[in-house]
Amino acid sequence: MLLDIKSDEEAEDIIKSVIGFDWVTEHAKNSNSLSVKHQKISVPARQLFVLAQRAVSENDAPLKSTTTKLLVDIADANTLLETPSIKEIRSKGGRCYAGSNDTTAVCKFHVTQFATQFGGNFLIAASLLKADMSADQQFRITQYADALHKKFIHPMFIEMHQQKTQFSQMANGGINVLAYAFWKNDEDLARDTLAKIFANIDRVFMDDGYIKGTSFRGVRGFWYHSYGTNSALTVIALADLWNVKTPDHIYHKVKKATELLNIGINNVDDFYARPDPDVTQYNASYDEKDSRHHLHQMAIGIAQLAKIAVGVEVNIKDDRH
Repeated sequence: MLLDIKSDEEAEDIIKSVIGFDWVTEHAKNSNSLSVKHQKISVPARQLFVLAQRAVSENDAPLKSTTTKLLVDIADANTLLETPSIKEIRSKGGRCYAGSNDTTAVCKFHVTQFATQFGGNFLIAASLLKADMSADQQFRITQYADALHKKFIHPMFIEMHQQKTQFSQMANGGINVLAYAFWKNDEDLARDTLAKIFANIDRVFMDDGYIKGTSFRGVRGFWYHSYGTNSALTVIALADLWNVKTPDHIYHKVKKATELLNIGINNVDDFYARPDPDVTQYNASYDEKDSRHHLHQMAIGIAQLAKIAVGVEVNIKDDRH
């Protein structure tokens, strides 16, 4: 999905809309297990990326100041921190798809998952401008970062990285932890997190590149496969930046998963020809009306990451979305 490039002023207005936003009510009103209507928090996060990157690349001092103020305002408002933690969600019971492929069922896990992802994206944008911030601005953002990490980022990753199936956005939460480690300049946390992500990839990525659970989620299996693969590629690229070597067997599994993208783009039936080792999934739709036979729209930069991380050219020009 191409990002709709906004002017600085338009982007600023969009970002302001998330400050103190009631994500819990929004999610309860408009989302279900099959579809999460997350645009009211994800679009502002993407526009925050745009302004931060534009400000740094152009060395635009006024834009740096404007974007930093937006970051601090988001932090001061404790944006999204009223969202329930993973512990609170789990204590209330219930599973996505009601544990039985019910696409209309409420999925409370998503409300926490997407708040966590927002926190990671916020920290990535903030880190771009950290060197230009005052000590007070850094302090206020650090207070917010610590709260995000304590309530969402750390608990989500602790639960998600132990999965025996599924690999999804932000590397099951690991990229959020890496963003926090970068903000805090905590190399030990980064190295420990990368080791845990590699172990997670090793458990759920099969030798032929398919991802247990993720690649087999009914008519959206290829869509989810691309999302999980995008996260794995990001981890390999980030490991290099942290001077951490990706184990050879992890590299080869992710490369195989990336090569499967071209198979799905060329003929999605060929991608689906691989039988599901679990026979069927609990969190999937097998109804063609729900299909997504294309790369995930939030697998941002997947072609560039594929080339950088594992040297694979992804044929995105023939993708069907």
